[in-house]
Amino acid sequence: MILCQNNVEEVYFQLEKTLSGLQWRMEECPQPGYSLSVDDDTFVDLNTLISKHLNRLPVDSDYIECSQRTVVNGKVWREGKWAVSPDVYDSEKYPNYCNGPCYLMPKSTTERLYEISKRTNADLQADDALLTGIFRSKAKIPLIQVFIHYLTPICDIQKLR
Repeated sequence: MILCQNNVEEVYFQLEKTLSGLQWRMEECPQPGYSLSVDDDTFVDLNTLISKHLNRLPVDSDYIECSQRTVVNGKVWREGKWAVSPDVYDSEKYPNYCNGPCYLMPKSTTERLYEISKRTNADLQADDALLTGIFRSKAKIPLIQVFIHYLTPICDIQKLR
């Protein structure tokens, strides 16, 4: 197993971390078969991920696996902390996207999203909605959730702060 880690300061509205993460993954860390995006306040059970989880996922297909929750028909807020101007994104709803601390995708999905990111306006500050919603929707990549109730979730939000 090859584990690559990127140390980027976690700041809201820092979309560069997501887009530079895609670029870094493709250019500097091309070996691993999967990309796992994890928030800094989230614990990943790598034992469960490697020994029990990865073998349950589809093989030879593109997808993004949402670890916690899929937002369906998420409202685009025009006021408040997550406000988005219609000039930036004019739809009233986001495509379905992964909300939360952790999502997983095969390398081929990462490659496709990276290519889309290079030719898509990326002013949206909600990085989950942008990457796992808008970019994913443009690429026609499905969202999936694989969860078996007797297994510990691979990603757990920790109260570290």
